[in-house]
Amino acid sequence: MEPFIITINPPSDATEMEKASAHDGEEFVYVLEGELEIQLQDENFLLQPGDSLYYDSSVPHRVLHRGKGPARVLAVIHLPAKA
Repeated sequence: MEPFIITINPPSDATEMEKASAHDGEEFVYVLEGELEIQLQDENFLLQPGDSLYYDSSVPHRVLHRGKGPARVLAVIHLPAKA
């Protein structure tokens, strides 16, 4: 598992147009400040401070900034060991 604290600034048009990604593993996101939208396939989750989401990262997903100021999140990613 790899934990990160990430600051996400308000998006540009290019960020909004990014395609969803998918990869082996799992992800956990905990919002420390600001707002994020996480899109998992056909579902959207709006997260605010104190909210978290755990998901299988093989499902197509995108993380988008929402709100006016920066968002800070604790992200923990687990990638399976390579054989």
